[in-house]
Amino acid sequence: MILQLDIEQLAPGLYEAHCECQTPPTTLHGSISAALKHYGEGIPADFCRFVEVRYDGVNSGTTAVTRLANEPEAMARQLMGLAAAVYEACQDMTSARRASAGTAKER
Repeated sequence: MILQLDIEQLAPGLYEAHCECQTPPTTLHGSISAALKHYGEGIPADFCRFVEVRYDGVNSGTTAVTRLANEPEAMARQLMGLAAAVYEACQDMTSARRASAGTAKER
């Protein structure tokens, strides 16, 4: 079984994490890494060994639950980097479309 952990930033320094396997399923944390560590330590190894983490529209891919507990800071940096790269790519596409539309109007 592969669980899904969703993390959403509610405000600076406030993150909501949701995973159906935990009670309560939704928890609040001061950082992404704190949420990762919480769930990494809380999911029993005999229940599930793999998880997909979603943050700000990106997915970590399938990773071992133990990585959440052992490398939460590295995973948080990876997720934030992926989210930033997606945001930047979307901004570049929007700029390119606007430039293209402006060129088409000039013709």
